[in-house]
Amino acid sequence: MQSGFNTNIRHRGVRFHVQTEDSGVERPRITTHLFWGGDILASAVDDYSALLEGAAPTAPGALTDAVRGRMQAQHKSMLKALCAGAHDTAVLERVGPDAFRGAGRQDVPAPPREDPARELRDDDPRPRKSRAS
Repeated sequence: MQSGFNTNIRHRGVRFHVQTEDSGVERPRITTHLFWGGDILASAVDDYSALLEGAAPTAPGALTDAVRGRMQAQHKSMLKALCAGAHDTAVLERVGPDAFRGAGRQDVPAPPREDPARELRDDDPRPRKSRAS
């Protein structure tokens, strides 16, 4: 079983989550879900049992690489489909007609503000700004 991929992404001002996971060789399939909140809006499943039939016992790394590559491809495909608007209808049907209205930036937390008076430690990786006197 491979470790999966998780991506938070904004589309039309709304935050979505895409998750891809491998069920392992006992249930050889890769599943990708598109989430809004806790709801699954879309899914994609890839059965890779055919890869197991051709896998030589001496090449476990080849199977791992093949499954990992399929996971990445499926994950990216879901992200691209979301950005292309392929799931907009499903979002509107499940979330409602106001799903994208006014989403803007209101649900995005403001970045933390740094205290300009804070002194940098010697091990701080941020560049130092010179202070004009």
